Amino acid sequence: PVPHISEDVLHQTNERIAQPIAQAMSKEGYHFFGLLYIGAILTKEGPKVIEFNARFGDPEAQVLLTRLESDLMQHIIDLEQRQPIHFKWKDEAVVGVMLASKGYPGSYDKGYKVSGFDPDSHYFVSGLKKERDHFVNAGGRVILAIGEGAT
Repeated sequence: PVPHISEDVLHQTNERIAQPIAQAMSKEGYHFFGLLYIGAILTKEGPKVIEFNARFGDPEAQVLLTRLESDLMQHIIDLEQRQPIHFKWKDEAVVGVMLASKGYPGSYDKGYKVSGFDPDSHYFVSGLKKERDHFVNAGGRVILAIGEGAT
């Protein structure tokens, strides 16, 4: 949860975005089952949609799921069995910082040495490749460093 996202903003998002999408999908005969990720931005006029995905967002999921105390696999099983899901979250705040290749999201070169991090620490790697005794960038989003703690 983000402090500036109030209950009113959540209500607006549900009323103006989530419910109309669910109703339109049902009306069209598409009975969606699963996870619908709504990428949104808060504007002066209220929440606006940037994108929809039928998957977790990257890198948002890594940051959010770091706070999850309950069992994600059990939630997926419960979802498949159409059982209620009750998430349990840590109270700590979490922040993620993405190391990206120079030029990303546009064109970028690959094969540059990446150093100065402990691969056994709290990192998520995606565009990283092991070459002999070192790592090189192999994609646009390279390493997501996670930090968590009290606010």
